[in-house]
Amino acid sequence: MSDVWDLFKGRCVLGIEHAADIVHEIEPKSRRPKTWKDPENQVALCYEHHHQVHTEGTANWADRLREARAQALRQLGKSDII
Repeated sequence: MSDVWDLFKGRCVLGIEHAADIVHEIEPKSRRPKTWKDPENQVALCYEHHHQVHTEGTANWADRLREARAQALRQLGKSDII
């Protein structure tokens, strides 16, 4: 598993009660061509939320994913990583 998967303990950042299925980028490769795979640009999502992000458009979700990432890290006792 990836470092991001471990960071979020396999939980979806948009619903910590959901098991994550996918590691997803906050900012797409087109916006961050050299750094899109950096761990601080990645979150763990369940299939349901991943589908929702893509259905509504990934560009509309960057800020929400950043906030969800920070909130999930706080909930998991990892505030020092935010």
